[in-house]
Amino acid sequence: MADSKKVILAVDDMVTVLNMIRKALEPGYELCLAKTVDAAWKALAANSVDMVLLDTELPEMSGFDFLSAARKNHGCRDIPAIFVTSHATKDIIAQARMMGARDFIVKPITPDRLLARVNEAFKTGDQKINEAFLGKELLALQGACKKGDTGTIASLAGQLQFMHFNMIVDAHIAEICGMIAQQNYSLAGEKIHILLDNRFYEHEESI
Repeated sequence: MADSKKVILAVDDMVTVLNMIRKALEPGYELCLAKTVDAAWKALAANSVDMVLLDTELPEMSGFDFLSAARKNHGCRDIPAIFVTSHATKDIIAQARMMGARDFIVKPITPDRLLARVNEAFKTGDQKINEAFLGKELLALQGACKKGDTGTIASLAGQLQFMHFNMIVDAHIAEICGMIAQQNYSLAGEKIHILLDNRFYEHEESI
């Protein structure tokens, strides 16, 4: 293992998801893949893990309970985490925020997008992402709104709603997500255009 590679522990009970994670991350990271909580404990004990990527719903316990226990009992008090879920409810998102998650990813997700999110989580470390990345996410959501691609819309909107940028951007994203919840995709697309055109996300002094 190259010393420069960061170690990621990925915990998911679906083999297909673990295979996707391997495909996305293995070239740039050292991976510990765990299908069960027991395997995840063993991986934590045997490796110096830099980040945990885990499903919110595991057979033995929730991903939140696993992370809480890991931080208490396995020398991982400050370990960053990215949660992955198929159900981005308000309660789940709120709990992830309370646990200080670096990011929150809604399935389905492609290998390229997963790699981008993990890279960004390591770079930022404070739940803020750079302007170029946010611009790409907004453009992707705008395109999905134009096509009426409900699956992609739900995934991207859930991810953006979870993140923190600055007060102006947060307010715009909350408004966009409200339009999406009402299935008013055309109006949401127009609002995204305004946000991109004015580039409010560049003005960090608004925080």
